[in-house]
Amino acid sequence: GDPELWKAHPPTEDCPVCLVPLPLSKIDIVYYACCSRALCFACVKEHHRAVQVTNGKRAEKELPPLGMTCAFCRIPVPEEDAENIEVLEKKNRKDDAEAICCLASYYIDGVHGLPKDERRAVTLFFRAAGLGSVNAHSVLGERFAFDSRFDERNDFFFQDRNLGRNYLEIAAKGGDAGSRHNLGVLEYRRGSLSLAIKHFQLAAAAGFVDSMKELWKTFYRGRLSKFDLENTLRAHQAVCDEMSSEDRERHHAAQDAFAGDDELLKQFYESYYNGDINAKELKKLLKVHQKKKKKGALP
Repeated sequence: GDPELWKAHPPTEDCPVCLVPLPLSKIDIVYYACCSRALCFACVKEHHRAVQVTNGKRAEKELPPLGMTCAFCRIPVPEEDAENIEVLEKKNRKDDAEAICCLASYYIDGVHGLPKDERRAVTLFFRAAGLGSVNAHSVLGERFAFDSRFDERNDFFFQDRNLGRNYLEIAAKGGDAGSRHNLGVLEYRRGSLSLAIKHFQLAAAAGFVDSMKELWKTFYRGRLSKFDLENTLRAHQAVCDEMSSEDRERHHAAQDAFAGDDELLKQFYESYYNGDINAKELKKLLKVHQKKKKKGALP
């Protein structure tokens, strides 16, 4: 086999704002075309909150509000979808692979004023992959390996696991832990448990939670030793600790709260994002709230 494929994953690059390694989940990363930077979701949310707090103070002095800016370079962010797409298209013409991936993702979902067009999206992902984008290789690998949908003419997308595997291997060698996990899934499905475990171990050691879950299942089935499980678990926890921060934990907790049915909890986070309370005050409220919940003083 390819020895490069079995090397440990390098750490993810740092968020340029908080200098904490970027999360593995793509939904927790925001790409800014203005400076071609990827930032963690928490830093973006904190920046938005800071602008909102500042605008509240400016409103008291009857001053005009500040517009939203990039959380890193502070260049004004386009307010209209058409402006944002124009910026991405310019980056596309300049061969900015990550901007191309961003544009492709818009076509996949049919958002930001663009129609849902998977054919256009995949064409863009192919272009980004040709420019060396690990993200594009990951997306294409997942599509070819697991997706068997077709368009109305039945000639657009097909399932090709070998092609998907090739794209996933390139992405894994580039450090994408999700692609590494998917390689483990492919090996497991074709009965190569030992190779699947190796992929899951490498992905888990890079911080990928789903791979760690698979290793726990394998351990309980008696197919993984306690020694190997504990070694991987230690590496997994160390990387997860490096990627965590107080801001990230707070914003993930806020997402869970807004998705739940605890109205009081939602009010706490709304007050925080509106600038009515700061992080320290929010922490105190949450602590008191948790104590009351445990005592049964709250529904």
